[in-house]
Amino acid sequence: MMNIREASMDMVDRLKAHIALMDADQYAEKLEVLNGSSVGDHFRHIIDFYLCIGNGLEAGLVSYDNRERDILISQCPLYASGKLNDIRETIAVLDPEKSLLVAQSFSTDKTVPAVKLQTTVGRELMYAYDHAVHHMAIIAIGIRVHFSDLQMEEGFGLAPSTIRNLS
Repeated sequence: MMNIREASMDMVDRLKAHIALMDADQYAEKLEVLNGSSVGDHFRHIIDFYLCIGNGLEAGLVSYDNRERDILISQCPLYASGKLNDIRETIAVLDPEKSLLVAQSFSTDKTVPAVKLQTTVGRELMYAYDHAVHHMAIIAIGIRVHFSDLQMEEGFGLAPSTIRNLS
């Protein structure tokens, strides 16, 4: 049985393996099929969510609205892999039971305050994992359409429950 920390570290390893398939030009190329975003933009978005969890630990507050959006993660696969190494090290020592608050804005009006709810590190890792699967599916579309010579792992972009139900 895999726990959330192990599953999250496995996710990081899978992300790194797929980043390694691409050269810097492929990784950063803006693709029409992805509405003008790049595969690197989607990896950055995944990485941002994991970084939000790590960055929120000290204050006890995770806010996905206030992500860093580090453009280098979108442009440089080696840099992105380095960030994933950092994330993996953080995940390895996290306590999934630790309580946190999560803040989320539901308005485009900057004067409307974010809603805050009680959560745990484990619950936020589950959210980041599911969020990653969703963006991996988008990444898979970009790779299949524009870089069909790259060999993704079977099931890349599919949730474990989907894979189980396909069997």
